[in-house]
Amino acid sequence: MPPENNAYGGGVGETVLGTGVLILMLIIIGLILLAPRKYLVSVLLTGLFLLPVGETLVIGGFHVFVTRILVLTGLIRAVVSRPPEKHLLAGKFNLIDKIFIVGTIYRAMAFVLTFREMGAVVREFGFLWDALGGYFLMRMLIRKDVDILRVFKTLAVIVSFLGITMLYEHQTRVNVFGFIAGHPIIPEVRSGGVRAQGPFHHAILAGVFSATIWPLLLWLFTSGKAKILAVAGLIGSTLAVFSAGSSTTVSAYLAGFLAICFWPIRKNMRIIRSGLVLAIIALNFAMSAPVWWALEHVDFAGGSAGEHRAELIDNLVRHFGDWWLIGTKD
Repeated sequence: MPPENNAYGGGVGETVLGTGVLILMLIIIGLILLAPRKYLVSVLLTGLFLLPVGETLVIGGFHVFVTRILVLTGLIRAVVSRPPEKHLLAGKFNLIDKIFIVGTIYRAMAFVLTFREMGAVVREFGFLWDALGGYFLMRMLIRKDVDILRVFKTLAVIVSFLGITMLYEHQTRVNVFGFIAGHPIIPEVRSGGVRAQGPFHHAILAGVFSATIWPLLLWLFTSGKAKILAVAGLIGSTLAVFSAGSSTTVSAYLAGFLAICFWPIRKNMRIIRSGLVLAIIALNFAMSAPVWWALEHVDFAGGSAGEHRAELIDNLVRHFGDWWLIGTKD
């Protein structure tokens, strides 16, 4: 998307910040600055996932999103409150950190080189703020097993609330997060069904987030650490996935189930993967069209754009030379 038309970067735009969001943002900032360090990750995740997306201050053409303000505040607190005897990052700076930095910077440079506009530079600065800031903030705060457990419990609370509100939105076409934002958030309707999106930018994002959470919550239940909270989260995750009304979200949900089924044979996955590759190759020769056109027939939610997905992959393959290095405007 061109930088001047992208709501997540630089370019034209105006401040959109509802009173409810402003008040909640100030409360969360206060908690970030004053709460014990061990609770910072819970406070941050709650703010990042439950405040409506898109609420922003526009300063000099740059979109200072509420999430970016929270990330910056969290980084400051995490650095200032670090115990002097401990390294800033858990496990110190490692290979995965280096790969993430290189990949993130390459992605930003590719976008700038593709569009070659000042708006693209501003947009990618915001992207680096989000990606690198959020990544290293979590690296600083999630240090021990107890921190991971706290994250899972927090996600259970978040997805429980998300499931209830998205189900309400799906049934009534009223997004309750619009009351916080100060303006109505109108859900998309496809084939007569409401695609609930909650505080997210799109229903698919809300549903896929919820779908990827439930395997973590299943571990939370089986570990016996917080069974009631885990059950509430699992129910909320399921409600959110199906309230989103998207084949993508249902597919993500089922993929988690499939992964758990593979867990008992995890030591033999090389054989499984090789078998899947061979099956796909055989299917490609057996079909009259390339194998990715099988997506045209996938529809878990009714009215799915399976044909569009297949066409996207078809264009990706056919025009590989146009986009592989830095992307394309087309």
